[in-house]
Amino acid sequence: AGPEGRVHYGFMAQEVKQNMDNHGMDWGMYSDPKFNDPDSTNPLGLRYGEMVPVNTQAIRELDTLLAAEVAAREAAEARVTDLEAALALLTDRVAALE
Repeated sequence: AGPEGRVHYGFMAQEVKQNMDNHGMDWGMYSDPKFNDPDSTNPLGLRYGEMVPVNTQAIRELDTLLAAEVAAREAAEARVTDLEAALALLTDRVAALE
């Protein structure tokens, strides 16, 4: 918690940079003051506003995937219901033959 008792969340610039490098990305979210001034002693930083469009697109993609999964589940549930009804009919017909 901070001095006012607040909890602050964030990302480590070094971890973000490592992930960017692992994925071959060069993204404006990561800020290295040494890029423009090799003698800079300012810390690495992150521009959180650069994340908003990326996160928004990721949410859209996940929403699309979720909708497809829900539709597939509903179709599977309907198929199970149909198969259970067919099994009940067959069970009754077999019982009638006995």
